[in-house]
Amino acid sequence: MRKTLRLMLLTLVQVAFFICTAEAQDRQITGKVTDENGSGLPGANILIKGTTRGTNTDAEGAFSLYKTFNH
Repeated sequence: MRKTLRLMLLTLVQVAFFICTAEAQDRQITGKVTDENGSGLPGANILIKGTTRGTNTDAEGAFSLYKTFNH
């Protein structure tokens, strides 16, 4: 009984650890695309290198997207 309880507790801790690790794999990337004068560039395409994920800048040149890290 005691060995079973200990095994269940250890399994629960491991599952919680892996869930927290999986949650930390997404990251928000934000930025602003500007010209040489510092003005925002609307409608610029932003792509994550090596993927098909991307977005466009807004009217002020700002963008935001999420990157999923696969280790």
